[in-house]
Amino acid sequence: MLVDDFIMRQIQKIADMLAAIARAPVGSVPEGAEQDLRDVYRDLLGMDPDDVEMLDDETLLRALRTDAEKEALVDLLRVHAEVCARTDDLGGARRRLARAIGLMPEGDARLEAALMRLGELG
Repeated sequence: MLVDDFIMRQIQKIADMLAAIARAPVGSVPEGAEQDLRDVYRDLLGMDPDDVEMLDDETLLRALRTDAEKEALVDLLRVHAEVCARTDDLGGARRRLARAIGLMPEGDARLEAALMRLGELG
């Protein structure tokens, strides 16, 4: 039960970040967004975003215990991609979004939107 509550709090933080990004003017991110991302990466995975980038998908998925954690990671990568895109780090945005897409289970409802956004990023 405590693990479920913890994961739900992480998912809520990710949703809050996404909502704040959506409200921010085009080309900008809310103040503190990058620190918030680092905090959620640390809470969810116990590591910083740069450390996550160095791991292959299989190793990364082994660090997650539940499907809810895996779904939270996909959403976190999508939010991180959007922060990168809005701060002109298009390479980082593409890498994170492509990774999120690769980690999505087949038939995931988020897949179409993620593919469209990846196409927009070039």
